[in-house]
Amino acid sequence: MNTRLKFAVLGNPVAHSLSPRLHQAAYKYLGLNFEYSAIEVDESAFAPFITSLDDSWRGFSVTMPLKKVAYDLAFERDELAKKLEVANTFYRVGNEVNASVAEANTTGNKATSIHWHASNTDIAGILGALRDIKFERVLLLGSGATAKNCVYALSILGAKNVVIAARNQVSAAEIASEFNSEKFSTKAVQLSNIPGSNNFDLVINTIPGNPEPFLNPVGALFEVIYNPWPTKLAALWSRAGHFVIPGIDMLIHQAVSQVAIFATENSEKWSQSLVPEITEIMARVVNRDFNLPWSKNF
Repeated sequence: MNTRLKFAVLGNPVAHSLSPRLHQAAYKYLGLNFEYSAIEVDESAFAPFITSLDDSWRGFSVTMPLKKVAYDLAFERDELAKKLEVANTFYRVGNEVNASVAEANTTGNKATSIHWHASNTDIAGILGALRDIKFERVLLLGSGATAKNCVYALSILGAKNVVIAARNQVSAAEIASEFNSEKFSTKAVQLSNIPGSNNFDLVINTIPGNPEPFLNPVGALFEVIYNPWPTKLAALWSRAGHFVIPGIDMLIHQAVSQVAIFATENSEKWSQSLVPEITEIMARVVNRDFNLPWSKNF
């Protein structure tokens, strides 16, 4: 295929996103004529934007606040997207021009196109980021789409107890209720009423900015926020000598899964055997050394 195919990360804001650097490095290595950019799009503009595209546009990385909108608009979804009702990957299958998304433009109804699909690669990102640490008791800060993805990933990784601390108690309680079971205890608490942090092996932060109150560093910190870096929480944990997993790790691992989807759908140059190489290439382009718990350089 000689036509240059187009991809982008969509969200608001996206100026800070490292996704273009990651994806461009991967496609250059694969020898693919893919263009990847960052485009600011909010929830109300998502459907009109998709409708306006020509068929050179093939797929998107979707960040906040579009993960639920992208899930709702897609005609087909992968199993993880269906389970969690959020998607971070929105891509076209087939070569025909899609016009039917226009039906959702003003009505808010699901698009009827068979050509736009939604996937959730955030789970792969979280699993990749947390692959080398052991934990049972987890404190999770936040209750948005990323927090929900984290709870599901934690259930896979063997956590036994998760406390979801958030300002929005409605969404926190909904997540806790959805996943709570005899072997996987989840409960919601106010962000201002966190139990003693000595009870946790791992703290995960999904809240942008500086979540309050600050905690006494204990166990490992998975700081999903990667820009600006280091965050105050990451610096606090690092100064105390605790292990820090930066959010760039999640970004890299989920991006590798997106590259696999985009390359598989639009070329013959993808094989799962390429995963270690593409992961290393992406890490290198943002100065991430996986032998270190964090980096100040990316």
